[in-house]
Amino acid sequence: MKTDRRHELQTNVLADWIGKHMQQSQGYSKTILAVILLVAAAVIAGTFLAKDQAARSQASWNQFFQAFGERDPDALGIVAAANQGTPASVWAHLAEADLKLAEGIGDLYTNRDNAKKNLTEAEANYRAVDSAATEKILRERAWFGLGQTYESLAEVDKAKEFYGKVVSSSPTSGLAKEAQRRVDMLNDPSTAKWYNWFANQTPKPPAIPGMPDGLGLPNLPSDLGNLSDRPDLSLPGLPAASPDPGATPPAAGPELNSPATEGAPAPSESTDAKPAEPAASATPEKTESAAATEAPAEQPASEPTPEASEAPAEAPAATGEESPE
Repeated sequence: MKTDRRHELQTNVLADWIGKHMQQSQGYSKTILAVILLVAAAVIAGTFLAKDQAARSQASWNQFFQAFGERDPDALGIVAAANQGTPASVWAHLAEADLKLAEGIGDLYTNRDNAKKNLTEAEANYRAVDSAATEKILRERAWFGLGQTYESLAEVDKAKEFYGKVVSSSPTSGLAKEAQRRVDMLNDPSTAKWYNWFANQTPKPPAIPGMPDGLGLPNLPSDLGNLSDRPDLSLPGLPAASPDPGATPPAAGPELNSPATEGAPAPSESTDAKPAEPAASATPEKTESAAATEAPAEQPASEPTPEASEAPAEAPAATGEESPE
């Protein structure tokens, strides 16, 4: 009984305390409700912002990896400018600086104007990384890149300054060891003298033999404009398809029904090569052929017709004479 009575008294005390505070807070109920609503709205807005931030970060990284895969400095510059304040922007600046540095070093031996332009852009991107990066390794990479840039520009003192920053930041790292090696080399007076000499040179790309316009093509014949629009397609040794109108036509060949022509040898190449030579004897041959036709009785009647195999080897192929029947 005492336990139940004690529990009842404690319940009454709690109810009295709640009722008392509810009466006191009746004037602030609207304020409390407004605070609760504001907190809920803030939580919801924070959730959406976090999701949007993650989506933007993912999109920026996708853009960076696409531009980096193409090895396009201009595309990397667009990514860096469109995503300022993000890690992807810092990495885009670093990648663009590395590409510009490589192009600038290559141009030092061919085109000093392009080399200076690329090296200046590399310097600007490395400095952007130095000012925006929060990771130590990114800043060290930017310092080392600046050292290489100034070394390429023959600014030896600035190069040693940034190499020294890398050595001071991480003395045991591989990048610091390479930076220290560069510093030791630049401290050599002969090296500094060579850089001073190289900075005053104006190299040009080598000229291509036979090509003054630099297109890399050999000299072409100067008479290409005189080529015929329709080349001669006739076979070797045969007369052209369109003979000269002023030329004398060749003598007529033997008739197809002549038995003597079966065993006659084929005309030689020398005869084919000069088809105009027998033109002078065209008229006498025709006269002799006509005479042979008019007086066949003068030939001996008992003489047999020669076989094809017995035809003389020296018989002319273009005489136009007929064998007696």
